[in-house]
Amino acid sequence: MSWWFRRAGLLLVLLVVFFSCEEEESIIGIKSTNAKFRVSYAEIDVPSSVILFDKLSTTTLRGNTEVQRFLVGQYQDSEFGTIRAEIFTQISPAIDKSAVSVNAVMDSLVLQLQADFYYYGSKSISNQTIQIHELTDTLNQVPYYNNSKVGYKAEIIGEKLITIDPTKFDKAISRNSDSNKNNDTTQNFRINLSGNFAKDLFETLRTDTTVINDFTKFTGKHKGLAIIPTSSDKILGINPFIDESSVTKGTKLVLYYTEGGVHKEIRFVMYPFDNNPVRGFSSIESNRAGTALQSMNEPNKDFFPIDNKRYVQSGTGILTKLDFTKFFEFMDTVSIPVINSAELVFENESSEFPPPSQFQFRVLNEQNYYGSFLQDTVVDGKKYVKNNVLELRAAYPSVSPNEDGTIDLLSDAGGGSVLKVGTNSTNIMSVFLTAFFQDQYAQRKNEKRIKYCAFHPLESQFRKSVNRLVLKDKIKLRVYYTSPVVENSN
Repeated sequence: MSWWFRRAGLLLVLLVVFFSCEEEESIIGIKSTNAKFRVSYAEIDVPSSVILFDKLSTTTLRGNTEVQRFLVGQYQDSEFGTIRAEIFTQISPAIDKSAVSVNAVMDSLVLQLQADFYYYGSKSISNQTIQIHELTDTLNQVPYYNNSKVGYKAEIIGEKLITIDPTKFDKAISRNSDSNKNNDTTQNFRINLSGNFAKDLFETLRTDTTVINDFTKFTGKHKGLAIIPTSSDKILGINPFIDESSVTKGTKLVLYYTEGGVHKEIRFVMYPFDNNPVRGFSSIESNRAGTALQSMNEPNKDFFPIDNKRYVQSGTGILTKLDFTKFFEFMDTVSIPVINSAELVFENESSEFPPPSQFQFRVLNEQNYYGSFLQDTVVDGKKYVKNNVLELRAAYPSVSPNEDGTIDLLSDAGGGSVLKVGTNSTNIMSVFLTAFFQDQYAQRKNEKRIKYCAFHPLESQFRKSVNRLVLKDKIKLRVYYTSPVVENSN
């Protein structure tokens, strides 16, 4: 995929560009002392559509700096439908190296899930029920996506009723986020597992030495767990991480047994550990029947909801696409402007559901996939990947190339293209992208100008949460610019 885009062949929806000029006044209303220049203002409509991304990676990867989270549960949303999340994960071979005698007796097998205090859905205290099943397939690919599924056995090997108090969860997040580490809190859900899964696992530890410490053989025999919601009005975040220096806390599977009259335990984890590349992910789906999005089924296609609203949702891959061609049409008619400010303005609708906390702007190509500065090139019949990052930086110093080849727009405030949500009473959100739009004008004769971008939550939130946002469709670009006054020779 290349970040260099071909000329658009799309039929664009025509929107009116509104602008006004104040020939002798600056943007703060002071008389200009230089009659050779004029400060003007333009309010430009930004055409938009809704895109369903084909897939988002939700796989847990060791050492990744992003949010580490499994999601499980279900809730009902009048705008987005029924949102449901399930967990599919391997378990590692035992991280305790002690051997288990053939004379040992199993006491219990306990799955411990550590809450990360993320929740989404009902704000009231309520009960959530989850069931544990054994997988029928080995997890053998990287990554897995929000739309991936893995088969599991019908036998219920564990069940847990969990009471969630959102107020207590909010307080825990606040304590864990402050600088005082002494007041940090944790909450674990312990689930007793039984049935054939527990028996087979213990038998392997007692008798099958060829499997115990071989990751491939172990996960081929004990394929892992499915964590499935059955009664729920919330989606919960589970922290899969376990501190390798101390495995007493965190998400893990613990087998308790008695050997020679001594009580012992063996631990297994659901996070990549030592030489065990454990795989786990969240499957996130939505049933949009009865909503304005119910006919949005084809990935990466422009969709225009019948209610004229614009939608964004993490986890399910729903984003709003912005089209900058109206900016080109207007600014290309202005003689050598200097853009003083360029502000994208959004108006979101009030909702009981909290919006994502941060957004970003990522370049899209004309097929509505992420644009890239990496380009497939064929030389002498062989395929290579050409890196165009230097050319990109030269044309657009106001963008940020990422390691995976994607491109983000940089805001004037720095820190990448991040827009932090801080809405006022009228629910207006805005971000300044002045340098980017000045670059857009500078590249006016370049057919590879950046025409489209995705407006969606910060990438780690986009893949590891389900927060959502509904926008009114009138997205504006407000531009103040200075241009020379052209003398009339007549």
